[in-house]
Amino acid sequence: MTRLFLRLFFFLSVSTFAQNKYFKKSALPKWVDQIEFDSSAHSFNNKKGIGKQYLLISDQTNRLSREFYYEKVVKVLDADAIQSSSNIEINFDPSYEKILMHKLEVLRDGKRIDKLQSHKFEVIRNETDLKNYLYHGNMSAIYHMDDIRKGDIISMAYTRKGVHPFYKKKFSYNYYQQHSTPVDKIYIKLLLDKDEKIKSKEFQGAQPFTTTYHDNVQTLTYQGSGMDDYTYEEKETSWYNGFKRVNLSTFQNWGEVVEWALPKYEYDKKEIHKIWSKEKNKTKGITLQHKILSWVHFIQDDIRYMGIENGINAYQPHSPTQVYQKRYGDCKDKSLLLAALLREEGVEAYPMLVHSSLGKNVKGKLPSPGSFNHCIVQLKYNNQWYYVDPTISNQGGNLNNYFTPDYHYGLVIKEGNTDLVQLPKSVQSKISINELIDVDSVGGGATFTIRTEYWGSKADNMRGYFSNNDHDYISTEFEKYYAGLYDGVSTRKPIKFLDKSRFEEGSVIIEEFYETDNAWEETNDSLVILFRVSPYVLGGEISFDKVHQRKTPYYIGNPVQYDQITTVTLPIDYDLNGEEEHIKNEFFVYDYSVVSGMKSNQYVVKYHYKQDSNYVNADLAKKIVKAGTQLFDNTDYSITWSFNAENSEDQSNFDINWGSLFLMLFFLSIFTFLARWIYINFNPAAVTVGVDRSLGGWLFLPMIGLIITPFSTLIDIKDTGYFLPYFWGGVEAAYNSITLFLIIILEFILNSFSLVISVFAVLLFFQRRTSFRFVYPIFLICNLTFPLIDNLLYVLFIDSLNDTELSELGKHSFKAIIACFIWIPYIINSERSQETFTKVYNKPQEKIHSDISISE
Repeated sequence: MTRLFLRLFFFLSVSTFAQNKYFKKSALPKWVDQIEFDSSAHSFNNKKGIGKQYLLISDQTNRLSREFYYEKVVKVLDADAIQSSSNIEINFDPSYEKILMHKLEVLRDGKRIDKLQSHKFEVIRNETDLKNYLYHGNMSAIYHMDDIRKGDIISMAYTRKGVHPFYKKKFSYNYYQQHSTPVDKIYIKLLLDKDEKIKSKEFQGAQPFTTTYHDNVQTLTYQGSGMDDYTYEEKETSWYNGFKRVNLSTFQNWGEVVEWALPKYEYDKKEIHKIWSKEKNKTKGITLQHKILSWVHFIQDDIRYMGIENGINAYQPHSPTQVYQKRYGDCKDKSLLLAALLREEGVEAYPMLVHSSLGKNVKGKLPSPGSFNHCIVQLKYNNQWYYVDPTISNQGGNLNNYFTPDYHYGLVIKEGNTDLVQLPKSVQSKISINELIDVDSVGGGATFTIRTEYWGSKADNMRGYFSNNDHDYISTEFEKYYAGLYDGVSTRKPIKFLDKSRFEEGSVIIEEFYETDNAWEETNDSLVILFRVSPYVLGGEISFDKVHQRKTPYYIGNPVQYDQITTVTLPIDYDLNGEEEHIKNEFFVYDYSVVSGMKSNQYVVKYHYKQDSNYVNADLAKKIVKAGTQLFDNTDYSITWSFNAENSEDQSNFDINWGSLFLMLFFLSIFTFLARWIYINFNPAAVTVGVDRSLGGWLFLPMIGLIITPFSTLIDIKDTGYFLPYFWGGVEAAYNSITLFLIIILEFILNSFSLVISVFAVLLFFQRRTSFRFVYPIFLICNLTFPLIDNLLYVLFIDSLNDTELSELGKHSFKAIIACFIWIPYIINSERSQETFTKVYNKPQEKIHSDISISE
């Protein structure tokens, strides 16, 4: 195995100039200007810990001979810089480039030591993007110099000969007049044909080039100092470029870039039609939008992302047929294949060039293919343009809800197109959490039920996470996360992943179920414990580190909307101290509130955060970060319990929910009216005639239950929390508030009916009415079925019952069933009942007035 490895390494590397056709020693080209440097230039070894000083950077380009000359001179200032200064590495593409080495020497104590003559380079493959599944075919010439000392000046010069085939006629480049390390002298030169039109644009205060003409050559030059080095700031946005630089391009407009790209995106339509015919059955018999999404999913999920981008394929996609057969491709490959297949469906679709991180700046740049590093697809459906990134997998949603990163600007590869397109903002990424916490005792444990819904890129990421990982692994990872919030957390039910709207909203739902025996936290006071609620996911989405004055935009995290509603049920009634906070500025909105729940032992904590931008302008950074810090200082809500206090509920607060009172009185009035009508009009005949027994015998047993029931029903209604001041606020806070509202209205109806029928049954019982034998069975059946109906709807539409609730429901149902089996037959059929309940309602008789006169 070792020998095989050595053989492979030998083929990947070549030790000397003579053995490598891409890398050799050469004399300095005549067109190159040799620039002197000052070896005694001012030292700044105490500045920012810089260990080496750049004395010269010379960057010269000859468009006529297709050569690129580069020279740098570096002075080693301390021992720590010896390592980095000793390593020489030159990268190149062997498909079209050669490296001509002119000079590699060390100046020490006034003497020149030639390192190029006495040492060898190794040329090896250098794939820096393997982690991104991209293979460029690049190579590196590497040399590790020995005997480098503090104070040495290292001078290196080489020419890169050759240009990419697609850039033979056109040219674009960014020349930097400033670097991240101070440079004593910067020299830039560009030679090109005198008739070649070139555009120039300066950024960040860069100086324009000086242009001169001689014979048939125009020369652009710049010479200056780069001592005002650029310093990166913490959390600087990826799209911001604060360096002084000059953008040059021979592309006169974006239309020329399109014309440059069009031939590279041609394909064999007959071959594409064969592919479409073979795969179209997967989309047969569905809507056009469904077909479009099916093709998108096919390219995203079945054609894996991998790029072979050496040579011409750095700019030209591979044949769509080849991509289909090999089942892999880079962004260009996948975009062209998708666009071609959509065209077979009659959909107008085109590849579109974008930049994955610098798209915000494309509009301000000169026209050039170099402004882009990524490719997506523009498609038209129902006279509206949509944008799809075929390199993203596991996406969901219809076209209106399909997430595409914010690339800002793009160039559509379409005949006749002459300008950039501004992409619309994509669907908002959202996270919505509904958390139910049931605390079993003070200082004890709790059960947790978490329902989280994701939209946009958040849904796509979760869909991919669940698709690519084992369920047990996911369950363990989620449990670990929640265990970081509450001690001793364990899973009580398997985690659920719901993906029911992939062709609609595209959202996914994750349901988690945990429990712990230790939900409370200790405090510095051994007699005081606390229970905490926090927006635990929000902290991972945004961050606000303290900043002072800065010059660059400040990155605060990707745009997101976050909502969390946490409902806590305590084992005791809780006298709530409500809280609320509202923060709104140019970059985010934050709302926080704590309100009473639907029961006297519940409270609800609500969070809302929305951010539409991923950065803050430099002049506002301090203000926004201060607001963000304030946000995180007040996110947790805690309740405390002191074991040396009575902790009794304050009974002095007589606030009542008048809306609930009105509803209860409304339904009570309806059922009271119905009971009165039955009382008067429902008078079945007595079974026995001539027998009228008083109350007694076994009838005393149901009588006790009848007398107690109205009072127990009133207590139950009070304990529901209907009449708490913030009851309806708790309903509104629930994630399924409409469903919950309807269930609560039904509870009002059932409880009102139960109260009226219990009082009505007592009245009929003591009046020994014949109708009692019919009303009492209805009373018993309602006592059995109403709790079952209420809890069944709760389980179907709200949440599962905990063990205590299930136990109580079971006990009540068992007692109610026994009562129905015993007392319904007894009341209806027993002789005692038939001889006791014999009375009917006697309507008042009208008085008859008689005016009779007797005449004599």
